[in-house]
Amino acid sequence: MITLSEIGRKAGVSAAAVSYVLAGQTHRVGAATRERILEIARRHDYQPNALVRAIKTKRTESIGVLLTDFRITFFGEILSAVEVAAEKRGYQVLVGQTHSSHARVEKQVRLLRQKRVDGLLVCPNPFPEYYAGLKDSGLPLVFVDGSVPGVEIPCVRSDDLLGAKLAVRHLIGLGHRRIAAFAWSSQQRGPVGDARTAGYEQALREVNLPVDPTLIEETGGGAPDDNRAAIHALLARTKFTALFANNDMAAIAAMEALEVAGKRVPEDVAVIGFANLEEGAHVRPRLSSVDQKTTEIGERAATLLIDLIEHPERKPPVENLTTPELVVRESCGARKQAESGTW
Repeated sequence: MITLSEIGRKAGVSAAAVSYVLAGQTHRVGAATRERILEIARRHDYQPNALVRAIKTKRTESIGVLLTDFRITFFGEILSAVEVAAEKRGYQVLVGQTHSSHARVEKQVRLLRQKRVDGLLVCPNPFPEYYAGLKDSGLPLVFVDGSVPGVEIPCVRSDDLLGAKLAVRHLIGLGHRRIAAFAWSSQQRGPVGDARTAGYEQALREVNLPVDPTLIEETGGGAPDDNRAAIHALLARTKFTALFANNDMAAIAAMEALEVAGKRVPEDVAVIGFANLEEGAHVRPRLSSVDQKTTEIGERAATLLIDLIEHPERKPPVENLTTPELVVRESCGARKQAESGTW
């Protein structure tokens, strides 16, 4: 691989002049010399030494991204947006999956720090002591799609409270009064789950509907079998005509369980999910869902982190919320009613 000194010898200039040109400081070298240097660099496929540059600048121009599970399209969409935004700023992205495991978070963070990433984007799990220590280490850190109580780290996520209210208000507008809801267990819930449950309850109270505890079912860790069991538990103890699921995969599993139980969606039970995953558009009936604006979340998170890296003196807001939007498809019954002229 050709070096700066070798390019300089071929161009008849110093290595410093070559460095100026390749760094974009073209005003310091004449036009003819500049073109000669660039032509030699292109011909020999010159590649700058990233390690040397990192030693000089104290940056590797790379960020680490730790998300829960890339098999879920929600996280894949966020990652894609992060990569696009980071590339525009000249940063490389190194990624890892945590599967909501604290041990995996610690391991992945350790590996990424060994790679000398300039900062981290993390979808956090509820371990405040660990994240407080990570913050105190001085490494720029931004949370994605969640926060940790008691740890003031900038977070970019959807307005989950508003999203839940949009979904439940829509079901109320369709005439439903017995609206069931899925909620994460206390071990899994965190601020995101709390906000979605609070939004569900607030939407009911807005129209003086009672918050009936028998209509709320915890779904454990969110595995398909948990959600199917949750539907059967609801059917066994109470009557309901609509379901607000806390995420799309839970909604899809619930629709399967309702079919097994002899309930039609949306004729017997209307269903709305949360996240607007690609999977929801492929089930039948297609799933109505709250769009969290994953592309915006990824773009804003990457931009916020890189700004923190390059301007550490700045203090961004802790809460950075995207505005969700309800995407109406067939599972809630609204389209069918609209087509028949009854809504």
